[in-house]
Amino acid sequence: MKCGYTGSSFFLDDLKTPKCHLRLKAETRFVEGLDKIRLRQVKQRLGFTARKNLDLGIGYNFQGTRANSNLRWFHNHLIDLELNPRISLKNGISVTFRNRYEARWMETLGTTNFDRFRHRTTLAIPVNGPLGLNRIKLSNDFFYSFIEDSYNQN
Repeated sequence: MKCGYTGSSFFLDDLKTPKCHLRLKAETRFVEGLDKIRLRQVKQRLGFTARKNLDLGIGYNFQGTRANSNLRWFHNHLIDLELNPRISLKNGISVTFRNRYEARWMETLGTTNFDRFRHRTTLAIPVNGPLGLNRIKLSNDFFYSFIEDSYNQN
């Protein structure tokens, strides 16, 4: 019987001040048991609060993927820049607009870059729910590929 992906993540917020934060994330994903790793990645992000309702960010992501545990790893490098306005509404409701430009380089394809723009709109609604639930977030991602001149969303 086959099962879906499982994995583990590790977050470390090294530096957090009212105007700046640094985050490190390491992640692995497995399928059908711990011996079949399909994804491994390390992400670093540095974010700044530029104004009351505007955040800026820069990040780096190293990612290794493979389709089968016997196949070789494919490695990606991704550098991104973010400009993220946010709006605070009544009763603690907020809307955030993440705008990210990504420059990706795949080692297996030489120096070919895959640039894309990502936009995510997130609506956050405070709640007093069971088991400490204090917020519900709804979001939508939009991706535009400059190389392929195409878009998709999830």
